[in-house]
Amino acid sequence: MVEFADSRKKADRQRIADLESAGADPRYKPGEFAATEIGLAVTITKPHAQRLVTMSRRLQSETPDVWDAWIAGDINEVKAERINHALMKLVRDESKRLLNLLVVPVAITRTPELLGRWLNRFVATAESDQADERIRRSLEDRYASIRPDLDGVSFLSACMSSLEAVAVDLLLEGLAGPPNPSDPRTKDQRRADALVDLLLGRIDNGWHGPDCGEDDIDPAADSAEPVDAPRAGREWDPDADWGLPASAFRPDPRHELEPDPATVEVDGANLVRTGTVATAEIIEAAKRARPTACPGQPPPRVTIGVVVSIQSLFGFSESPGELADRSALVPASLVRELAGHEGTLFYRLLTDPVGNLLDVAELGRFPSRKLTAALRFRDGVCTSPICHLAAQRCDLDHAVPWPQGSTAAGNLGPACRNDHRAKTHGGFGVTMSADGTTWTTPTGHRYRATPDPLPVEEWPDTG
Repeated sequence: MVEFADSRKKADRQRIADLESAGADPRYKPGEFAATEIGLAVTITKPHAQRLVTMSRRLQSETPDVWDAWIAGDINEVKAERINHALMKLVRDESKRLLNLLVVPVAITRTPELLGRWLNRFVATAESDQADERIRRSLEDRYASIRPDLDGVSFLSACMSSLEAVAVDLLLEGLAGPPNPSDPRTKDQRRADALVDLLLGRIDNGWHGPDCGEDDIDPAADSAEPVDAPRAGREWDPDADWGLPASAFRPDPRHELEPDPATVEVDGANLVRTGTVATAEIIEAAKRARPTACPGQPPPRVTIGVVVSIQSLFGFSESPGELADRSALVPASLVRELAGHEGTLFYRLLTDPVGNLLDVAELGRFPSRKLTAALRFRDGVCTSPICHLAAQRCDLDHAVPWPQGSTAAGNLGPACRNDHRAKTHGGFGVTMSADGTTWTTPTGHRYRATPDPLPVEEWPDTG
């Protein structure tokens, strides 16, 4: 992979020079799409290919003994990634050389988890003076992501500061609260429900913001006004706070916090205030949190696309629906319940008997909203064989550029921004046919991507 990435960068430099000498604007960087070609060849995503190439370069140059052990099969990719992660935290060359001398025997004889603990101790000991800077760099990599799983569930993971994580944990604990005798849910289930309710604005953590207190109630407002309706005379600002402050762990301003300046006891444990961070105040505020409504500020709206057979929608079968990107299933009963909500928007997608969307064409360069929705439902994700970005977050790309190519379902498909640029500027070719999309790399290799069919069923025999 490293050798190919190097050769691709060299070839791109020559191609870019040729384009510039001919007066054209290349609009891409040498080697920008090398990882895309590698991913297509070995069936991994572009980010995974980029990580492998970058890790290989780092291990080769900074820890050659680790590189040799990986190539020899003495350690696997998971352990190599753990060591690479530790290398990224070190800043001094002598620390990296020491790690190279010591880590291979440890990596060979320990599990990845125990190796990770050893590496954490090594980094903390070798460069103890860099601890604050390491924390700062780690927080720059914070994220939140969703990973779909089987049976209609998904996993939410996030990277945040440990202090915020403690506050979030206690906030969920407070919202879960002691069980109601009539509530059959476990504490884990109540915590999960509280998290979802918080994020979707069904409840808040007790913080109401400057425009959501009792003093703001208009005495002249209609007393019959629904609880969840915006108050009379006020338009909802979607950018304003809606029941949560910028960080959910902040102290509730309606409560006076007077902790001991040195320590505060929480559930029998003394929590020490360190530096300027009011740890105890944050935790106390989180512990007090309870579900409360904020009638003046509704939560942001989100739109979720679901595809389902018409037989299941009308209750003739129990086949589950699917999210538009085909990443997870949605129970048929839930689809029918959501379909009955006021404001639900329906698209009728006409397919052939095996679920392929029938062709649609329009005039002009840009597809209408109806055609856009149909294409995104049809493909679900980016048309690259190794990309799984949801079609809703992709560009719609003409395989044959407009106006030579028509604005039709047979010539349009979702492409993430990277793959769109690779096709437009990077020398990749895309052709579409009734059974899928073919990607051709600059080296001439071809790879097929076939969208999953839409759900179709036979009507039940009522005779």
